[in-house]
Amino acid sequence: MKRFEWSKNLITGSMTLDIQNRFFLDLINKMSDELENNPGISLAKKYSTALLTYFICHCMDEEYMMRQYFYPGYVIHSLKHREIKKRFFTCLQRDSNQNRELLELLISIWNNHMLVDDLDFNKHLSGHF
Repeated sequence: MKRFEWSKNLITGSMTLDIQNRFFLDLINKMSDELENNPGISLAKKYSTALLTYFICHCMDEEYMMRQYFYPGYVIHSLKHREIKKRFFTCLQRDSNQNRELLELLISIWNNHMLVDDLDFNKHLSGHF
Protein backbone atom coordinates (compact mmCIF):
# COMPACT_ATOMS: atom_id res chain seq x y z
CA MET A 1 0.00 0.00 0.00
CA LYS A 2 1.19 3.52 -0.76
CA ARG A 3 2.88 5.25 2.17
CA PHE A 4 1.66 8.66 3.20
CA GLU A 5 4.22 11.39 3.69
CA TRP A 6 4.05 14.40 5.99
CA SER A 7 4.83 17.67 4.25
CA LYS A 8 5.06 21.32 5.21
CA ASN A 9 1.81 22.15 3.37
CA LEU A 10 -0.01 20.10 6.04
CA ILE A 11 1.24 22.30 8.88
CA THR A 12 -1.57 24.27 10.51
CA GLY A 13 0.49 26.51 12.76
CA SER A 14 -1.11 24.89 15.79
CA MET A 15 1.38 22.56 17.44
CA THR A 16 -1.48 20.54 18.95
CA LEU A 17 -3.23 19.90 15.62
CA ASP A 18 0.04 19.29 13.79
CA ILE A 19 1.15 16.65 16.31
CA GLN A 20 -2.26 14.98 16.14
CA ASN A 21 -2.35 14.97 12.33
CA ARG A 22 1.20 13.64 12.10
CA PHE A 23 0.30 10.92 14.62
CA PHE A 24 -2.73 9.90 12.52
CA LEU A 25 -0.68 9.77 9.32
CA ASP A 26 2.08 7.74 10.99
CA LEU A 27 -0.53 5.40 12.46
CA ILE A 28 -2.05 4.71 9.04
CA ASN A 29 1.43 3.87 7.70
CA LYS A 30 2.23 1.67 10.71
CA MET A 31 -1.06 -0.21 10.46
CA SER A 32 -0.59 -0.73 6.73
CA ASP A 33 2.94 -2.07 7.25
CA GLU A 34 1.80 -4.34 10.05
CA LEU A 35 -1.05 -5.77 7.98
CA GLU A 36 1.34 -6.45 5.13
CA ASN A 37 3.79 -8.25 7.42
CA ASN A 38 1.21 -10.04 9.58
CA PRO A 39 -2.07 -10.59 7.67
CA GLY A 40 -3.66 -12.45 10.59
CA ILE A 41 -3.44 -9.53 13.01
CA SER A 42 -6.56 -7.72 14.23
CA LEU A 43 -5.82 -4.05 13.65
CA ALA A 44 -9.02 -3.03 15.43
CA LYS A 45 -8.01 -4.87 18.60
CA LYS A 46 -4.44 -3.61 18.55
CA TYR A 47 -5.06 0.03 17.60
CA SER A 48 -8.61 0.85 18.71
CA THR A 49 -7.50 2.70 21.86
CA ALA A 50 -4.99 4.84 19.97
CA LEU A 51 -7.51 5.59 17.22
CA LEU A 52 -10.34 6.41 19.63
CA THR A 53 -8.08 8.70 21.64
CA TYR A 54 -6.92 10.42 18.47
CA PHE A 55 -10.42 10.98 17.09
CA ILE A 56 -11.89 12.24 20.34
CA CYS A 57 -8.99 14.58 21.12
CA HIS A 58 -8.50 15.83 17.58
CA CYS A 59 -12.16 16.65 16.97
CA MET A 60 -12.49 18.33 20.35
CA ASP A 61 -9.31 20.40 19.93
CA GLU A 62 -10.01 21.34 16.33
CA GLU A 63 -13.60 22.37 17.02
CA TYR A 64 -12.46 24.42 20.01
CA MET A 65 -10.02 26.28 17.76
CA MET A 66 -12.72 26.78 15.13
CA ARG A 67 -14.93 28.49 17.70
CA GLN A 68 -12.00 30.43 19.15
CA TYR A 69 -11.00 31.83 15.73
CA PHE A 70 -14.57 32.25 14.41
CA TYR A 71 -14.24 29.78 11.56
CA PRO A 72 -17.29 30.31 9.31
CA GLY A 73 -17.42 26.61 8.37
CA TYR A 74 -17.53 25.42 11.97
CA VAL A 75 -21.07 23.96 11.96
CA ILE A 76 -20.60 21.96 8.76
CA HIS A 77 -17.14 20.80 9.83
CA SER A 78 -18.37 19.63 13.24
CA LEU A 79 -21.20 17.70 11.55
CA LYS A 80 -18.61 16.01 9.35
CA HIS A 81 -16.67 15.05 12.48
CA ARG A 82 -19.79 13.40 13.88
CA GLU A 83 -20.32 11.44 10.67
CA ILE A 84 -16.67 10.31 10.61
CA LYS A 85 -16.85 9.19 14.25
CA LYS A 86 -20.07 7.30 13.53
CA ARG A 87 -18.49 5.49 10.57
CA PHE A 88 -15.40 4.75 12.62
CA PHE A 89 -17.32 3.35 15.62
CA THR A 90 -19.47 1.23 13.30
CA CYS A 91 -16.36 -0.20 11.69
CA LEU A 92 -14.80 -1.04 15.08
CA GLN A 93 -17.95 -2.81 16.25
CA ARG A 94 -17.89 -5.20 13.32
CA ASP A 95 -15.88 -8.41 13.22
CA SER A 96 -12.37 -7.66 14.40
CA ASN A 97 -10.91 -9.22 11.24
CA GLN A 98 -12.14 -6.40 9.01
CA ASN A 99 -8.61 -5.03 8.63
CA ARG A 100 -8.91 -3.82 5.06
CA GLU A 101 -12.20 -2.08 5.78
CA LEU A 102 -10.71 -0.25 8.77
CA LEU A 103 -7.59 0.76 6.88
CA GLU A 104 -9.61 1.90 3.87
CA LEU A 105 -11.82 3.99 6.17
CA LEU A 106 -8.78 5.67 7.73
CA ILE A 107 -7.27 6.37 4.31
CA SER A 108 -10.60 7.78 3.16
CA ILE A 109 -10.70 10.06 6.20
CA TRP A 110 -7.18 11.23 5.42
CA ASN A 111 -7.86 11.84 1.72
CA ASN A 112 -11.38 13.25 1.94
CA HIS A 113 -11.43 15.04 5.27
CA MET A 114 -7.90 15.84 6.38
CA LEU A 115 -6.66 16.88 2.92
CA VAL A 116 -9.82 18.80 2.02
CA ASP A 117 -11.87 20.03 4.96
CA ASP A 118 -9.01 20.38 7.43
CA LEU A 119 -6.79 22.15 4.90
CA ASP A 120 -9.61 24.63 4.32
CA PHE A 121 -9.62 25.34 8.06
CA ASN A 122 -5.81 25.60 7.97
CA LYS A 123 -6.10 28.48 5.51
CA HIS A 124 -8.40 30.30 7.93
CA LEU A 125 -6.18 29.41 10.89
CA SER A 126 -2.96 30.60 9.20
CA GLY A 127 -4.20 34.16 9.39
CA HIS A 128 -4.16 33.94 13.18
CA PHE A 129 -0.62 32.63 13.73
